[in-house]
Amino acid sequence: KHYGDEWFKGRPDLFGESFPLTEDFASAQEIIDDAFSFGEEAARSILKEIIFPMQRIWDSGVINALPKTLDEATVAFREEIEMVYQPNATRSIRWLQENGRCVDHIIPKQSTIEGAGRGAFAKRDLPKGTIITGSPLHHIPMKDNFMPMFRTVHTDANSDEVPRREVAGQQLLLNYCFGHSESTLLLCPYGAGIGYINHNQTQANVKVVWPKDGQMSHDETWLKKQPDEMIEINGAHLALDYVATRDIAAGEELFLDYGDGWEEAWDEYAANWKSERIWSSSYVSAKRWNEKTAGIPLRTAVETSTDPYPANLHVRCHSELDEDEWGSFEEWPASEYGYPCEIKERKKDAQGQDIYSVRFTTEKYDRWDTEFESPQVLDIHGVPRSAIRFFDAPYTSDLHLRGAFRRPIAIPEAIMPTEWKNTPSDCPDV
Repeated sequence: KHYGDEWFKGRPDLFGESFPLTEDFASAQEIIDDAFSFGEEAARSILKEIIFPMQRIWDSGVINALPKTLDEATVAFREEIEMVYQPNATRSIRWLQENGRCVDHIIPKQSTIEGAGRGAFAKRDLPKGTIITGSPLHHIPMKDNFMPMFRTVHTDANSDEVPRREVAGQQLLLNYCFGHSESTLLLCPYGAGIGYINHNQTQANVKVVWPKDGQMSHDETWLKKQPDEMIEINGAHLALDYVATRDIAAGEELFLDYGDGWEEAWDEYAANWKSERIWSSSYVSAKRWNEKTAGIPLRTAVETSTDPYPANLHVRCHSELDEDEWGSFEEWPASEYGYPCEIKERKKDAQGQDIYSVRFTTEKYDRWDTEFESPQVLDIHGVPRSAIRFFDAPYTSDLHLRGAFRRPIAIPEAIMPTEWKNTPSDCPDV
């Protein structure tokens, strides 16, 4: 995958100032083509007497893009310069089997556990021992410095006392990270589908293990580091493999054992839970509201000024509305969150269906492309009802209720390094 030239330009500490970019390879191709335009023998002389010596004394993107041998130069001329470097990006089937990770073993869909939301399901039969997926890990050495969320507590307006901050809860991210009751370290995975693997102690069919040293950037020396030694180090240096503990049939839900402490904490939380919703009794989730209002005309901005929707909802339009040609909007993929939009007008089309004029804010931002540094505000007409949906406003869904359950997945004791245990054994997970 090509991340774009700006990805390399933005990392001079890793790639240097003369790392060859797209235009450099194009220029290098022209130099090779010009050299070979005099014939192969002449080209060999030009390469040996001029170009190769220049590579030893001159550092530039174009020079670094040029082939380093006569054979490579011949390949660049007869095919194209990209083929000189293609072998560096091509791996054998055997190498991929030994070192690679399949990233499409998992399909996300509604979990079989009531109230759990979405879960992870096997896309195909997975024999015992299959590495279902793998994930690099973000390391957070001191969780108490990162995970708490705060609220500001104001004193009397006439008081000179400075407002203070109080811990209001923990970030939702905590639920998706691995931790240990005797460590300040959190490991937060990022990978295909892993966030959908729910907890089930009795039906667990997946376990986590450390990969082989060097695979997925996993560095075994980190298993000997103290958490405070990791503070100033960036990048992923640890990883996890998710392994089938038995034969798993296609379509079967995948479960992980989050640990005894997690199970006990959840049982206690569920037994004592009380709703602490801060919204009015008119609260309804975006999912339910979309189902309820699917066939009902949407209110315009003028209408909502006197008859507003529930405060926890906001309207978003499908992101493809800014394309020249529209497809069907009947099915929104799970990754489609749309863009904020305001309904300006509602009218009927020739078939008597409601269509809308909307003001559409793209929210497009690409730090490598200055064209999209600012959002684009577009007025779009003839928008079908299916291209408009309601979403939960940030921090208003059930996941963000005050007092919502927060606890990391337990790092299994069998793979927990002693060096990471830097807190008393009776210290809570969060």
